[in-house]
Amino acid sequence: MSIALDRLVATRVMNWRVHARNTAWWVDADVETGLVPSGGVRGLTSGMDRWSPSTSIKTAWEIVEHLRKAELYMESGGLRVPSWGLLLGAMEYTDPLVSFSASDAAKVICVEALRAVGVPEATIQEACK
Repeated sequence: MSIALDRLVATRVMNWRVHARNTAWWVDADVETGLVPSGGVRGLTSGMDRWSPSTSIKTAWEIVEHLRKAELYMESGGLRVPSWGLLLGAMEYTDPLVSFSASDAAKVICVEALRAVGVPEATIQEACK
């Protein structure tokens, strides 16, 4: 479990921030301070039900859907059991693809999503520690 990796994905990929009046909630970056509108909470930042794409494939798939809407695409599949791999790139096939493999598909999605939006490799590796 990597809280640092989850936090990096929330802020850099999903474009969320911690709500100013309640540090327990992720909200869209453009939400003003004050009450969060109905449905405005994107996830919890701590506790048993915290938003954790690095450990939950269900939560990580939210990232896939978010990037698809941003016109990025993902192809995933089993490379070697129990390893998962992911190719990620822009819709134009001239753009380079990036790849990463790990024993956990959710972590693979997080790392590749961060790479796809241009987060420096050193920052990603620090968050994965």
